[in-house]
Amino acid sequence: MARTGSNNKRNQKYEVVLNDEQISFLKALLSMNETTLTIKKRALILLALHKDSGKNLTHRQIAESLDVSISTVHCTVKRFVDLGFDECITIHRNPRQNNVCKIQGDQQARLVRLACSAAPQGHSSWSLQLLRDKAVELKIIEPVAVETVRSALKKMNCSLTKTNTGASPQSKMQSS
Repeated sequence: MARTGSNNKRNQKYEVVLNDEQISFLKALLSMNETTLTIKKRALILLALHKDSGKNLTHRQIAESLDVSISTVHCTVKRFVDLGFDECITIHRNPRQNNVCKIQGDQQARLVRLACSAAPQGHSSWSLQLLRDKAVELKIIEPVAVETVRSALKKMNCSLTKTNTGASPQSKMQSS
């Protein structure tokens, strides 16, 4: 159960009140190896702020003891009050977020081959935009952002610069 103290939104005080079942559940979460660090920190915040815990810690003290920011403590309490216990101890991933690279396997190999080829007439070297546009024209890849091409080349350890820029040493390949 959660209570709020003031009608003024800016000075609103949130009070964390947990029942015995919730307390035992949080303690069980803390002892499990599979529990993520984020959920463990939220559980510790809720247990520390529980009204009947006997502790009278401020948000700042809790943040310092758990090595989190004060806003993490505030947001955890606000989430508990606004959304409830179950939502507070759950991490929601964005279902629209797709962490799979859009250029994979054969496409990456063909893109690297294109990047290693001679630059188009009128250009001294390939730029990411030129490379992307040519790869789309040759139907190697679907239209994607330049950043997607850059990250695909980076994964393949391919650089568009002809010389060492000094950022990192280039490895020399041995000829057979």
